[in-house]
Amino acid sequence: MQGNFKKVLIIKLRYIGDVLLTTPVIRCVRENLPDAYISVLVNKGTEDTILYNPDINEILLIDRGKVKGGNVLSRMLSQLRLILDIRKKMFDLVIDLTDGDRAAILSYISGAKVRVGFNSENKIRGRLYNLVVRPEGIRHIVDYQLEAVSALGLKIDRPELVLNIPEEYDAYVKETLKGFNIDEDEPYVIIHPGGRWWFKCWPPESYAGLIDRIQGELGIKVVITGGGKEEKVVEKIISFMKTKPYSLLNKTTILQLASIIKRACLFVGNDNGPMHISVAVGTPVIALFGSSDPRVWGPWGANHTIIYKSVECSPCRHTGCDKGESNCMKVISVEEVMKEVWKRLQRGYLINQTPLQRF
Repeated sequence: MQGNFKKVLIIKLRYIGDVLLTTPVIRCVRENLPDAYISVLVNKGTEDTILYNPDINEILLIDRGKVKGGNVLSRMLSQLRLILDIRKKMFDLVIDLTDGDRAAILSYISGAKVRVGFNSENKIRGRLYNLVVRPEGIRHIVDYQLEAVSALGLKIDRPELVLNIPEEYDAYVKETLKGFNIDEDEPYVIIHPGGRWWFKCWPPESYAGLIDRIQGELGIKVVITGGGKEEKVVEKIISFMKTKPYSLLNKTTILQLASIIKRACLFVGNDNGPMHISVAVGTPVIALFGSSDPRVWGPWGANHTIIYKSVECSPCRHTGCDKGESNCMKVISVEEVMKEVWKRLQRGYLINQTPLQRF
């Protein structure tokens, strides 16, 4: 189904990492439709990941606070304004990558002649699209979403994640590193220990042990990042540490975080948005997985390491965990993560030389 589409709307109403994982689709659409006006609809608070994306002409936002909060009238007015704004733009193609009811309804009321969406659960929302995509088998979410491009008869490839960071953020990185006494040519490791659910996260005491070993045995500083609900986790890690903490807790925006990660020699973390940011900015990743499937949500592309125990109940439905010490994240040991850190740093750097140098 090829078409001369002039105005395209791509919808992804999820979280930071999810929005970033749509950028290969956006790139494919741009390459196939170089003259199209491409708009992307996302939740407010996730837009920084695509703010400077050269493939996008316009970013539209849904303020979930206004949708869920306030009185009934204000919520209705907010929804109505969004609907009218979408309809007046007269899109002729909508690609909904959300796989959710709200996005499906917005796709339908857009008035676009071609509405592409996913309906893996065979719910009634599938009737709101006129082209339903049902990829078969287990595949990475990027490959899964690229099936929407293929279903339109457009050329499909496997581009990298796209995250552009303006040069103005270089000054922030330099100032931050200066505050940590990290020289411009000195490597450091980023650890982001947070996650959307506690049972997706490696225990704080394990992260503390890993950081102490990296800083103590390798002499490489570790910068801990996090914000919001991750505050208690980071504070626990610091309380368990024996070496000096270097924390950016609640001190970065998304793009500032991306800038700090880009300058790092390695990222270690759970299945979370910053892990995908690391991939996008070209920093090698060691990703710790447990309750989610790394075949679907793992770091996109090569040059990354996944530690995953594949216990019998994994992947799970994220409703909780009663496994205690047998929890899929707790069974990952500090020793095995440290071995992977050592391998990665040996691969990319000459350990025990000052300063460490890239091969």
